[in-house]
Amino acid sequence: MPGLNGLEATRQIKQRVPRTKILILTRHANRAYLESLIKVGATGYILKKSAADELIFAIESVYQGDTYLDTAISKQVTVNDLRGIKKESWGQRLTSRQSEVLQLIAEGHPNRKIADILKISVKTVENHRTNLMQILDLNSTAELIQYSIRQGIISLDD
Repeated sequence: MPGLNGLEATRQIKQRVPRTKILILTRHANRAYLESLIKVGATGYILKKSAADELIFAIESVYQGDTYLDTAISKQVTVNDLRGIKKESWGQRLTSRQSEVLQLIAEGHPNRKIADILKISVKTVENHRTNLMQILDLNSTAELIQYSIRQGIISLDD
């Protein structure tokens, strides 16, 4: 999704309509990304390579209020593991704009490009970068990028 990743989209949807049930359809079969999505409110997780009947089952499960994990990811983590995940994350500490700036920084865009994409000034981007580092207790752009990878905001697989 250009300009918005699944993690940020989930966070924004849950913030605006908290009772929404979200099933993530992704190509990322990694526990850290799954945990990040659960923290921001996703209720299901299925891989794009899954069979159609599994997708239908996942949709029905989430619709009925159950948590659904793709069979491939359930080998790494169980639903019981997920119950212990605290529903707090980077997304709850950041504004929507800060989250957008963080994603664009992590994707490697320079300040001028971020300013153009978000239709804000370069100075505002710089202020957001500074605030992000303070909020997240990080000291450099490299640490922002590492943090973004660990939180599943961006992936090295892309």
